[in-house]
Amino acid sequence: MLVQLIKSGRFLAKALVLEDNPRRLAFAMALGMVVGVVPKGNLTAVLLMLGILSLRVNLVAVFLSAILFSIFSATCDPICHLIGSGLLHASIFEPLWTFFFSLPFAEWTALNNTVVLGSLVLSIYLFYPTYLASYMAIEGFQPWIRVKIKRFKIIQLLTPMSLLPRLKKA
Repeated sequence: MLVQLIKSGRFLAKALVLEDNPRRLAFAMALGMVVGVVPKGNLTAVLLMLGILSLRVNLVAVFLSAILFSIFSATCDPICHLIGSGLLHASIFEPLWTFFFSLPFAEWTALNNTVVLGSLVLSIYLFYPTYLASYMAIEGFQPWIRVKIKRFKIIQLLTPMSLLPRLKKA
């Protein structure tokens, strides 16, 4: 448990302190937003997480973003319900829903739930704005954060550059 916590801290320190690309961190934050907004406990959320785990992204940034957006996602439920209800009751999508919900795994996706469908559509719609806002914030604050974080002794121990000289002495 402690080793995993140290590894996660090391990945976060590496992302913030070292020269990690702001675009990759912003992409991870946007993916975390999608996971955070979609309700958990269904096949849709599991497939989203499996898809994210198969990508080369900073998982600490994904999980921190998912936790942050999960806290506030309940406030979006009325909007998600309206979006999902509109999509499920739209006559143009009736053949699609008839085909999809006749599949054996469709029940597990919970896409017949208006909040799940609406939150998935809303999170996909907000993916690029979240990416753009995260990119601008990370690009603007990363140099300032880098200077502030490098002062902490624990970060100096966790970053790979300071860890290598310690291993050579031992």
